[in-house]
Amino acid sequence: MSEALTLSGIVSILFCGIFMAKYSLPNLTPSSAASVGHAYEVVAHASETLIFVFVGMGVFSFNLQFERMGVALFFWMLFAVFFARGANILLNSACINYFIDDPVSPKFQFISWFSGLRGAIAFALAIDSTY
Repeated sequence: MSEALTLSGIVSILFCGIFMAKYSLPNLTPSSAASVGHAYEVVAHASETLIFVFVGMGVFSFNLQFERMGVALFFWMLFAVFFARGANILLNSACINYFIDDPVSPKFQFISWFSGLRGAIAFALAIDSTY
C-alpha cells in the first residue's frame, strides 16, 4: 500500500512494527508472545542470510564498469563514506551528550559508525540509484 501511495516502504514497516508491539503484543499470552518472538528471529536471520547471498552474488553478476570508474574513484568514495558517517555519528552524539546525563560512549559511537557501513538498506539504495 505504501508503494502505491509513493511512500517509503521501510518507514511503513517500521511504524507497523511499532504499532504491532504496542497494541498486539499485550493481547497475547506469554507463551504465544515468546513463540511469535522466536518466529520473527528465524525470519530475520533467514532474510539477512538471503540478503548477504544476494550481495555476494551481486559482485559477480552485475555489469559494473570497473574499467571506466577506475580504482581511484572507489577509494575516494570509500573515504567519503567513512568520513561522512563518522562526522554524522560524532556530531549527533555530541548533541545528544549535551542534553542527557548518561553520555554516549566512544565505544558505542564506533560501533554505530561501523555498523552503518553494511546492510540491506544501503545495498538496496545503491542498486536503486544505478538503475
